[in-house]
Amino acid sequence: MKAGDEPDSLITLMSNHPKETLVKMRTLLEQMVKCSCDKLGCPPAVASSDLLDKIKWLQQQNAVKNTVVDSMHSVRIEGNNAAHGKLDIADPTKTVLATALHFIQVVEWFIGCHSSEEKTIA
Repeated sequence: MKAGDEPDSLITLMSNHPKETLVKMRTLLEQMVKCSCDKLGCPPAVASSDLLDKIKWLQQQNAVKNTVVDSMHSVRIEGNNAAHGKLDIADPTKTVLATALHFIQVVEWFIGCHSSEEKTIA
């Protein structure tokens, strides 16, 4: 997407730029998972590992429910497929919307885990 090509709405973004939307959801998932791993003090081997291993570590720590883990994997897989040109689907908008539902579940988990943190004024 270039400057001046900003979407009017989230639905427009998902419809007109499904690949980019899936990649962005995966990128944001990776940031949320990394933040959560850091907060829980994951070992260096996990901190330097890939997203799949970080998700598995969070699951082993009982930091995330299995339903959210399933949603994380859905976002991860669809984002990877989009990023690596393997997005071979008949209806990309439908796939993006389905993945967005999983993404929302992950965001809700993340907010719930981090909403109790103290707020500081910088």
